[in-house]
Amino acid sequence: MKLSLKAKASLLTAAMLILAVAGTVGIGLIYMREGLSSLISKNAQRESKLASHLLDAMWGEIEAANRAKLAELERKISEKGGVKLKNGKLILADGSQLSDKAIRDIVGPGHLVALYKVTAGTAVKITASNLPDRLDEETFKAIVLSKAKRTKLERSGERGYLAVTYSPLLDDKGNPVAVVGVGVDLLSTPQFQKAKEEMLSLKPSENGYFYVVDSKTGITIIHPNPSLIGRRVQEIAPALAEMLEKRSGVKVYSHAGQKKIIGYEEHPQLGWIVASSAPLSDYTYIQNRIALCSILAGVGIVAVAVAAIALFLSKHLAPLKRIAEATRRIAQGDLTQRVEVSGNDEVGEIATALNEMTGELAHEIGKVREATDHIAAASTQLAST
Repeated sequence: MKLSLKAKASLLTAAMLILAVAGTVGIGLIYMREGLSSLISKNAQRESKLASHLLDAMWGEIEAANRAKLAELERKISEKGGVKLKNGKLILADGSQLSDKAIRDIVGPGHLVALYKVTAGTAVKITASNLPDRLDEETFKAIVLSKAKRTKLERSGERGYLAVTYSPLLDDKGNPVAVVGVGVDLLSTPQFQKAKEEMLSLKPSENGYFYVVDSKTGITIIHPNPSLIGRRVQEIAPALAEMLEKRSGVKVYSHAGQKKIIGYEEHPQLGWIVASSAPLSDYTYIQNRIALCSILAGVGIVAVAVAAIALFLSKHLAPLKRIAEATRRIAQGDLTQRVEVSGNDEVGEIATALNEMTGELAHEIGKVREATDHIAAASTQLAST
């Protein structure tokens, strides 16, 4: 079957458009996939940072409560004229000893208290409590040498955590003679329970969740699955050991036959890692939907473009059809044929030229016919003489 010029032009244009759009969509999908992968990674890490703000609020409230107890203790000591070190004992100005019981009576129940004696460049605990026996070098410098309060997380055994605020006690000359520590069992506080509930109510994706692990031991502290709390995350999924090494980042791994993505960030004060975990399919589903929409949009663009080109060709090839029809009739002897000129383009020039040629041809044939009539008349006249 022979195709018309219009059909050939339409098919060629459509094929070129399809190739162009397919190439553009293909390249676009590649860049889109890379861009979405980067966006997914950034989003996963951003979500873990947002969840970490819940721990910020918890830590701030606990520290404020500890400082309030310390302020009360310092006020009581000040009312008794301050404290000084005498014969290795901490003595108040009224002559009474600053004992463990005296401090507990002031601080009250619900808080852990420890008293440290400053001696020989260190601070050693002189009261019975679950707090550390001595201050580490960094804490000693921050509190004793800088004469400033500091709140830090102290570990109690493998799975216990104490939020302790330390404060130096100064003698009448302004020299630190002791350090008092006031703290709480962190996991038993209402602030921790509130932060835990709020974090577990958040969802980074449709099937995602947040959890918290100890960056030093890998022990799970918060998790939506209660059976996993207290277990080491690297034993649950060996691929997550990387999380304990890097402390911040994004990881895609396979677990129980499912690909998962986590974004994780270490909390600076607690040394806990907050992680957002979700099946990778939660994000690739969106990616695939966008890809499908892009393909359908490309197909739509091709369809609209082909229709527009077909309309364009129909409009501009119609005069050529009229010219062809007029030419056939002229060839059959109909010199009255004229083509309507509707533009100044090449098709219009052809129509004008054809009209001019037909006019000239009709004129010449008319002259020939006139000459023939004269000759016939002359011949008739000669024959009659």
